[in-house]
Amino acid sequence: RTVRFFQEYFEYPRVVEVFKDKSYPTFILAEQRITDADRLVTYILDEDRAVLRRLLTEDKLFAISDGGLGNAFFKSVVQKSYLPDYDIPSDWDWKGSQPVKPAVGRRSGMLTNPVWLLTFSDNEKNQAIQRGRWIYMKLLGGNIPDTPIGVDAVLPEAPHKTLRERMEVTRLEYCWRCHQHMDPLGLPLEQFNDFGRWRDTEVGKPVVTTGEIDIGDPALDGPVQDPYEMMTRLAASERVEQVFTRHVFRYLLGRNETPDDAPTLIDAHRAYSKAGGSFRALVASILTSDSFLLRTR
Repeated sequence: RTVRFFQEYFEYPRVVEVFKDKSYPTFILAEQRITDADRLVTYILDEDRAVLRRLLTEDKLFAISDGGLGNAFFKSVVQKSYLPDYDIPSDWDWKGSQPVKPAVGRRSGMLTNPVWLLTFSDNEKNQAIQRGRWIYMKLLGGNIPDTPIGVDAVLPEAPHKTLRERMEVTRLEYCWRCHQHMDPLGLPLEQFNDFGRWRDTEVGKPVVTTGEIDIGDPALDGPVQDPYEMMTRLAASERVEQVFTRHVFRYLLGRNETPDDAPTLIDAHRAYSKAGGSFRALVASILTSDSFLLRTR
């Protein structure tokens, strides 16, 4: 049940719904990615310290963690398509200790894990806008309205341009009112392609990974040079911890918080902080609160 919260929070089980018309051999890979992400979450939860910070900054990952390389076909698919997405050599000894650091590039927590990146992609490109929307709503506590009816939310077809260049159309005044909160958060993750592989070029051009956090919090706001700087800053933020606490509360009680729940949320965040970022302490605080014990439904 605990892992299920993180599955719903990060949304990575939706990877099975992602359509790729080539280079994505079978659904086995999608299911395997979910398993490996679950293992990473469990690994961090078992140690139960600085849980949120580590979920946003962990530089290691699990790969083929269920030892499923006995099948010859599966093994060939893994070597050709799976391990390269994790930036791990195809001849890697999967029986070794895990988690492991990629041989190429860097990772920084779940938002740079291949399963999360692939979840927020489409057939041929990254969903940088949707990635930024997730960060703005799930980590920063902001709100983005649905796309207005009548707006043709389609980027121009331009194979010779990078995604960042194609997204210039979102800077039109009537678009930028919402996109200013999403695009600068999603574009640093262009460090990775739509399969989650680390890269330094796109359509033959150097990848630009700059972005910006702008939520009205002096401790957070400002430009970022790459996803690693962005994740480090978010992971160290008290605001992000408080927003995370609200999401745990909503999951456990099955409803949104109200003003009357303020003492519960304050106590829960305090318990999490005092216990060194213990998820167990956070859950225990909520489950022993008046909000939970005196609930009416």
